[in-house]
Amino acid sequence: MPTSVVIRGYNKYEPIDFFNEDKVYEVVENSIYSLNIKINGNDKLYFEGLDQLEFEDEDIFEVDENKNQYIKKNCDIDLYDQSNTENSYVPGYYKISLLHDDKQYLRWIHVSPKFIDEDNYSEMVNDIERKMVGLSQSVNRGKHGVKITNTVDYDNRKIDILIKNYYDFQVAVYRILKVPRNRISSEYRWSNKNDVAMDYVSTIKMASNPQKNKRYLKRHVIDFNTSDNVTLKNSLIRIREIIISIFDSIGTSIHLQHSKILYDYLALIDNLIENSWLTEVKENRNTERKAGSAFSNFSYNFIFELNDKLDSVKNIKNKKHEGFSYFRKSSQNLYEIWGYFKVIDTLINMGFSYNKGFIDDVYKRIDTGEVIKNGLTSGTNVLLSKTENNLSIKVKVIYDDEITNVRNSSYIWTDARHRKPDIRMDFFDKDDVFIGTIVVDTKYRRRETFTKDERKGGSRDQLSSYALMIMSNDLYKSSKFNQSKVKYLTNFGSNNCVVLLGVMYPGDKVGYETGLDEIKKYVSGKRIMERPGTDGRNITKFLEQGINEIINRYNDVVLK
Repeated sequence: MPTSVVIRGYNKYEPIDFFNEDKVYEVVENSIYSLNIKINGNDKLYFEGLDQLEFEDEDIFEVDENKNQYIKKNCDIDLYDQSNTENSYVPGYYKISLLHDDKQYLRWIHVSPKFIDEDNYSEMVNDIERKMVGLSQSVNRGKHGVKITNTVDYDNRKIDILIKNYYDFQVAVYRILKVPRNRISSEYRWSNKNDVAMDYVSTIKMASNPQKNKRYLKRHVIDFNTSDNVTLKNSLIRIREIIISIFDSIGTSIHLQHSKILYDYLALIDNLIENSWLTEVKENRNTERKAGSAFSNFSYNFIFELNDKLDSVKNIKNKKHEGFSYFRKSSQNLYEIWGYFKVIDTLINMGFSYNKGFIDDVYKRIDTGEVIKNGLTSGTNVLLSKTENNLSIKVKVIYDDEITNVRNSSYIWTDARHRKPDIRMDFFDKDDVFIGTIVVDTKYRRRETFTKDERKGGSRDQLSSYALMIMSNDLYKSSKFNQSKVKYLTNFGSNNCVVLLGVMYPGDKVGYETGLDEIKKYVSGKRIMERPGTDGRNITKFLEQGINEIINRYNDVVLK
């Protein structure tokens, strides 16, 4: 009996058929799925992504002569680790291959996003990358702070493009594999079969030139040798050549994780080119691309444009550094980072200007050779400022910072068990006097879970802590404020400094929930539905409401 692999999950028991049915096996992220594996004899089972995870029993693995890791004995592989979501498979396509009797059998497992669709997921990653590119352009430096040659700079730019487009490239390849473009043509042939009705041309031909026991029949033929597929094959071959040239040029200096992704590109391209239908397509490097039906097809057009981007690389400095990496982060973590940048972008669109922030710290870490897998570290902050109605205000936008529980050791503190909101906005006037806080916590989950008790998987206690128990003894601490009004405004010395709490969540995969609604049940705050691809109207309304309240309170207590 050959090796068996079974996908197990809630209401799911699906053996992977390596020998007959060619299909992509589907699972959903953040859901309890596992692979039940039973190895037979000398079979070797390879599963992409295992080297990125941690396992208690490393003895289940062995390394082959090509230094590729494979599973050598019976085991269960969890695709989702409830105790550590970062030790889980994130959305993407993963190759699983079986070496049996010296023959390789290949299948794919697709992990799809749970709360957003694949286009939104891809846009979320790209939004984060674009934001890092934009911020890093303000730092005038080359790679690792040293002068680099044009050739190396070209290659690093190409690596940036390939890394950024990796997820979309996987999606495009698998869609093309399943639904290639083709045309149906007709041709007449002599046949000894009688399975097609004769038409007028058949009758005339057979009457004028009869052949014994044969009929002249019209048949429909699927033709893959279209101009779209010729251009596709040209583009894939060109992308492959570019990747090979990168390895030839700077192969030893490419970061290991990025090198792995480039090798994945080569494997995907080889798999597509060697697929049965694409072998029928003639290679013609002189074919001109024509604006046709393929340009309305995402998958084809994506590969055409990727080829163009790589071919048009100039020596553009200060682009995203290869030290940034998001490919192994959970969707929850990516959504937090995306939400942080969404808040910054919205504030800038509202007229705030960028003063200073985390760029120098990020590049110091990169210069040491560190790959920033988080993208952002806890405590990352950006300072923005704005003058409105003759009032100059500053806001420090802080990511995932743990608030101290030591009273009066900082301008802000809390006695609560929950003290690490995803996004905190601390506001100051022109004299750096603290005047209030707005908190946004991101939840990559369904909205109905927000107000459930923690024992039922909810966030009620956490959100209540953020709304009611973040304190400050420095609020309006200046002689320019009417202290009797300050006392009344702060509920007679309760010192709660949070003006508004919001919960950002992605909503349904389709549709857009307009406006803001109250969380209400047990929690004072607003729900903010935002996901990649939306226009930001909800976070804009939320911030406008919160900032207007901060300004109105300021004007109420300042001495005239």
